[in-house]
Amino acid sequence: MSKIIAVLLIAAIAATVLLSGCILPDNPPIDLNAPSGLLYGFKLENTENSREISENAFKLAAELNINYVLVPIKYPERGAINASARDLDWSENLDYYYIFELANKYDVSVMPAFYKLGGKNDKDAEKYAEFVVSFIDEFYGKRKIDYIEFQNEPIKDYDGKVSARFKGTPADLAKSNTAAYRKVKEKYPSIEIGTAGFMASAVNSEENIMMNNYYEEYFSAGAEFDFLALHFYPKNSGYLQTKEENETAYNFLSEYEIPETYRKLLDDFGYDKRAIFITEGDVAMPSRGAGQNWLEDDETAILLAERLALASGKSGESRIIGLFASGIHSQSAKKAGYYKMLLEFAREYPNYSKHIAGEINSEHYWIEEFKDENGKRMWLAFNPLLFWAEAESPENLRAIATGKSIASPQEMVLDVGRISAVKISSLSATSTVEATNGMIILNLGKEPVFIEELE
Repeated sequence: MSKIIAVLLIAAIAATVLLSGCILPDNPPIDLNAPSGLLYGFKLENTENSREISENAFKLAAELNINYVLVPIKYPERGAINASARDLDWSENLDYYYIFELANKYDVSVMPAFYKLGGKNDKDAEKYAEFVVSFIDEFYGKRKIDYIEFQNEPIKDYDGKVSARFKGTPADLAKSNTAAYRKVKEKYPSIEIGTAGFMASAVNSEENIMMNNYYEEYFSAGAEFDFLALHFYPKNSGYLQTKEENETAYNFLSEYEIPETYRKLLDDFGYDKRAIFITEGDVAMPSRGAGQNWLEDDETAILLAERLALASGKSGESRIIGLFASGIHSQSAKKAGYYKMLLEFAREYPNYSKHIAGEINSEHYWIEEFKDENGKRMWLAFNPLLFWAEAESPENLRAIATGKSIASPQEMVLDVGRISAVKISSLSATSTVEATNGMIILNLGKEPVFIEELE
């Protein structure tokens, strides 16, 4: 009798799924509570709708062995939204059919980031939800989608690009996000859904106050999501710097404290079970004196190392699950080469162990310890890059770099215990250094280094 009941229950569940039109997950995404290791990826930057740019990006992603390419999804201006998407031209802004061909060719998943509708429909929550689901309906069968995020940096017109930002209130945004969340979950329950891709930090006190007010209204409106999506571009100082703010509940000025700040924000508003996903990040600001090219390649490598050190060191307490970057395929080959090296070591030693050396707001060298699954140690060491920035003007809050500082070279001392020797790797060289009384002494230059135990 019990076998008959079990068979009937299974049949009922199957019938329910078929009638509801749900698509069952064939391979559920990584647990948001995973204790170690981060998801890695980078953002596709292709405003020209160039097949060559898209292919080069996915080819690089495969070479880097990363998990995802974040792809901006812009609403096609021509055609009316409908559930089948037959009237939408999904190659108008970017050829998304080709994007998914590349995803399968190079075995790299797409993470769609859905931008605003624009125009008079911008605040139409149901229409936005239909836009999102129409895209997923069209492409999910071509390659499974694990994660999505919504509106691009909606809080403020940071860079003067008026057309890029959502124009509604925080409550309007919460309503739009929730409508899309529910419609996606109804048909595709395995997809993990983020908030809008929020710019993580503030450039000055005025923006910090504005962000406090915005988040209070957004979260109080009951936004529904699986993870908080953050675009972590430092706005007023480097990743390992702080800036005090005593007038607000949350300090978005302190770059180093950004993970804890957002963890506290989520917990305070009842989202304590939601993870944080850094889906974009770099140092994209121009310099007042040197335009966009104000950083040398070695300095860019330092900033990538700082991002990993910060995210890994705080992934446990702040529950960070992913660390995506920007500008990897569109900037220098040396940056891509260092990023590849960084990821190789991060995967081989996925378990963050402890902070060894380095102080916030200081040029003193920085060392972080990681371990592999067997407990073997690796140390990431670098001389931190400090920089400062300010708003371009009171009307335009785009961050403009005003100065940078690095102390290099420095004599670095590392206690390696009973190990007799270590292997030291950088992008330009690999060497072996003998320990003296359990200590390694190294003249640390601009390039970050990876220090591994030798048997």
